[in-house]
Amino acid sequence: MTKPKPDYCIIGIDPGKSGALCVVDNYGRLVEVMDLSEAKSKEWRKYSHLTMRDEKGPYLLRQETRACYIEEQLQGYKGGASRQGVAGVNDSAGYWRGVFESHGIRVEQPYPRTWQTVARGCPGTTAKERVAWLVKQTFPDDWQKFVKPKGKPNYNRTDAAGIALYGLNCEKVKTLTERGRR
Repeated sequence: MTKPKPDYCIIGIDPGKSGALCVVDNYGRLVEVMDLSEAKSKEWRKYSHLTMRDEKGPYLLRQETRACYIEEQLQGYKGGASRQGVAGVNDSAGYWRGVFESHGIRVEQPYPRTWQTVARGCPGTTAKERVAWLVKQTFPDDWQKFVKPKGKPNYNRTDAAGIALYGLNCEKVKTLTERGRR
């Protein structure tokens, strides 16, 4: 049986120096996951001037990308992040916000405590462990893409996937709400 073609994609980004980017389609299937350093160096910079519909542009900017969810950082969040650390993360978030907004893609910035609700009720002692468990259950065939060489979860990638799953849930609620208003 062939898989139905996705209507749209949602991008989740865990920003920062060692952050990650994850894309899921409207059916909840993993499209792509990569480290931000890899994403920046590969296609994005050389194609940032192209429009979304340009065939030469990067894959993610050609798709029907409905929204991009980028984690927002707060100074003093859990353990007191330094001003410099928060500024660095927010610079990274600003770069990605600019890339997607310049291509007409809506950008949302949920706080960690907001998007982590997607893993509420999952086993684990920390939010990162709960999100990793959820990602492993959601993408069992692709779990190796979320694991470091020594077998431990890559929390940057699992967080990006959690943000994308949160975004997907938000988009489904918005679609249902819009249909109800008609």
